[in-house]
Amino acid sequence: MIKLIKENSLFVCIVTFFCIFISLKVIDEYRNLSQLETKIYYEDSKVLKNFIEAYSSVYQRAFVEKHISLDEGNMYLLPVMAIPKIAEGFSEVTEGRVTVNAVTDRPRNLNNKADAVEEKAIQFFRTNPAEQEYFQIPRSVT
Repeated sequence: MIKLIKENSLFVCIVTFFCIFISLKVIDEYRNLSQLETKIYYEDSKVLKNFIEAYSSVYQRAFVEKHISLDEGNMYLLPVMAIPKIAEGFSEVTEGRVTVNAVTDRPRNLNNKADAVEEKAIQFFRTNPAEQEYFQIPRSVT
């Protein structure tokens, strides 16, 4: 009888240890997955930022270097006019999972008013003028 109790106790200890080990492993993997997801969002946002900067640079240089006069027909090629339309189309293609906004804290057009997340980024750059980037995953994504 005592031998049976010892065997049961050993079995219970092994099962308990195994359950604790598996639980810790699941928690660790979930944490790793969250970190990987954040890194993917960060890298994707950098690629998108670099693309927008390259687009802006190419078209602005074309207007300046080629002495293209600005008129009603071509003003929509300027990045300041084209990027909002491109961003709207991009948001549709990604089914709203990715949005691109050009915002300000003092908008002339109320559609360009910063939301709470964007306002936080604006304040960050005011406080840290030497910084080149700010990254935050909106809570609605995570």
